Amino acid sequence: MSYERQGERKPYNKSRKDQPEEKKINVEQVVSYLSHTFARAVQKMVPIIGNRNTKGSKLYEYQVEFCYLMDEIQRGPTYILPKIIQDANQLIASLERETKEEVTEE
Repeated sequence: MSYERQGERKPYNKSRKDQPEEKKINVEQVVSYLSHTFARAVQKMVPIIGNRNTKGSKLYEYQVEFCYLMDEIQRGPTYILPKIIQDANQLIASLERETKEEVTEE
């Protein structure tokens, strides 16, 4: 009797061909790009705030936050990567915005 029930049931067997391919994120390439972009943004900011990255300075705060984001990208789970990459891009954009605001005030 149990054999008949088992024979009636069809196993869940969805083929991978039916599913769209997931985009794989090249973590090394993303980290390299974000690091270079952050470095360029910091170079633009150095003449304005100086090269002091002592604890409590704006530069230090940006560097710490950026390092934590890069660590999350490299060590974190893949499903959260797009959010972390977006956060890193927003951090770089805020750094560039702050640089532009400082330039226009002078």
